[in-house]
Formats: sequence, C-alpha cells, structure tokens
Amino acid sequence: MKNTLLLITLLGPVRAVAQETLQHQAERLQAALQKSTQRDADRLTLWNRLADGFKNINPTEGIKAADQAVELARELRQPLALAEAHQNKGLNLLRQGKYDEAMHQFILSRKMNQQQNHKKGVAKNNCFLAETYRNKGQLKETIRLLNQSIGFYQKEKDKSGLALALYYRGVCYRNQAQYDSALVIFNDSP
Repeated sequence: MKNTLLLITLLGPVRAVAQETLQHQAERLQAALQKSTQRDADRLTLWNRLADGFKNINPTEGIKAADQAVELARELRQPLALAEAHQNKGLNLLRQGKYDEAMHQFILSRKMNQQQNHKKGVAKNNCFLAETYRNKGQLKETIRLLNQSIGFYQKEKDKSGLALALYYRGVCYRNQAQYDSALVIFNDSP
C-alpha cells in the first residue's frame, strides 16, 4: 500500500508536467496560427498538427481545429490533408466517446486515402476504426480490420505502424481475458 501511494505521489507531477507540456505546445501552435502570414498550405499543416495534439488534452478544441483543417483542405483541394483532418476529428471524437461520429470521420478519411491510393493512410484508418469497434464491443470487426493493417505493415516493413496495430490487437485480447494471446501479441510487437 505504501509503495502504491509513493508511486502515485511520484507519478502525479510527471503526468501534470506532461499535460502542461502538451498544453504549452498547443498554445504555441495556436499563437503561430494567429500571427501567421504563411502560405495557406503551411496553415493547413498547423491546423492538422493542432487537431492531432489536442486529442489528448482538449478534444473539443481538437474538433474545432480539425474543422478548420477540413475547410482549408477543401478550399486548397488537398485530398490527403483533408483525409488527415477527418482522421484527426475522428480521434478527438473517439476521445469524447462519440463512437458513431468518430467512425463516420474515419470512414471518410479511409475513402479519401483509398481514392489517392495512400495505403499507409488506409492502414492507419483501419487501426482507428478497429479501436472504435472495440469500444463498441464489436470484436470480430475489430480483429478483421487490425489483421488487414498488420498484413500491410508487415509487407511494408513499417515497424511503427505494425507496433500500433499489434498494440490494439493485444488490448482487444486482453479485454476479452485472453491473456495468453495478449502476451503473445505484445511480445511480438517491434
């Protein structure tokens, strides 16, 4: 019990510092956008980075930033940036527990990535869709999507993507109390 309290006492400030760092980064990006006289393409990149960064600290603001990115990407006719903006909006909605709305955003993003033949984007969308399905309790669809992503990432030798997909699959098995399967998956992760 003492060790647990000590650990909580020590980790509390670490988490607060990490949260503060994320908040500081988000504030810097917002300030850069407000002062920016940069090209629209640079502003689009900043909006997408802000939307992605907010998912862990303030999903409501992340959704607003993603909406700005969607609008600008449409205006500039940047389909991959538009797909990224929809994905970022989906991640923020997922954090809020709005699974159906998140799923809609991930499906939009995946469709755009498919149209652009951006296979890595499709694989990433599948991972996030799988996480949404897992949260909705639809484990069969979760595993199907993750297996598609894992196959792609293995073929492309993309260790970062493979680690993401394997992590989500391991979490799925863990949540089903299939601990042996979960351990195998976690041990196989790069």
